[in-house]
Amino acid sequence: MIDNIHQITKGKKEREFNKLTGKAMRIGSKLKERFAGLNREEIAARLIEECLQKHGGNAAEGEGPQFVLHSLVLRPGRTAHLELPFDLTPQEAIKLQKFIEILVTNPK
Repeated sequence: MIDNIHQITKGKKEREFNKLTGKAMRIGSKLKERFAGLNREEIAARLIEECLQKHGGNAAEGEGPQFVLHSLVLRPGRTAHLELPFDLTPQEAIKLQKFIEILVTNPK
């Protein structure tokens, strides 16, 4: 319930950033300094544009994200980052699952 309240209070661009990256937008001192004078929505729009330019897609042409970034903390100090297709199919998910199982059963 609380998550829904937080989601409602976020602007459209901030929600889009959250969906694109899989993370909540946290504005620390570095971002405040980098984007001085901009509000949260303007910062989110700039970050989305940077992310799309870096990883494909072009928001200026109306082309939506082709991927979603996910991060998972495996253990303290170790985070796995996955860039997955926005329209991941069940077959692709199974393929990814099998790949991870291979990593676990055949460690180096």
